[in-house]
Amino acid sequence: MRKALGEPTAAAVRRGDGGYYQTFTRGVITYSSRTGAHEFHGAINARWRSLGVETAFSRLGYATSDGNSFVAFSRGGIVNNPGRGRAFLVEGAIFRKLQTAGGTPRLGYPKSDEVNGRGNGVRRMNWFEAGAITWDVNGRTAVVRGAIHKTWAYRGSERSRYGRPISDEYRLGKRTAQNFSNHYRLEYQGGTVREVRA
Repeated sequence: MRKALGEPTAAAVRRGDGGYYQTFTRGVITYSSRTGAHEFHGAINARWRSLGVETAFSRLGYATSDGNSFVAFSRGGIVNNPGRGRAFLVEGAIFRKLQTAGGTPRLGYPKSDEVNGRGNGVRRMNWFEAGAITWDVNGRTAVVRGAIHKTWAYRGSERSRYGRPISDEYRLGKRTAQNFSNHYRLEYQGGTVREVRA
């Protein structure tokens, strides 16, 4: 651990909620009685520090896992995208959806931090190499991936005539289908995506 983190740059700092953190030349350790002690370094450390300590704790909370490519926190995660040379934030309900949807093996690495939606009821979203996760005005999250995602994104994503996703993908006979807010359904079968007015 010493090799990954380097030397301490300051004594451990006690926070107002009873937890602690300590910075090192190449990493950080956070501790709370609920999460235990966890270290992160590399690209995760760089992204965490770029937020500023107070903002990082406010948005993400304490680390709940260790590492330098993916670290979970009590309110989100930081995931490194080696192809883009930086790490991105995935927070709150979108982070929980990423975990239940199969994580980066299904959606690829994130290619944005969580960003504001651009209309049609999307509040927040993250873009991934192979899809997107949206969080809408009804507090619902949805994953758009694969060929359906490519069509949706090409048409303008949440600003398209389809609107925001209001379901995850599901099976409809031999087709993969997904419902969107502007009364459209996208269906994929045999290499082709077609739109259906629902």
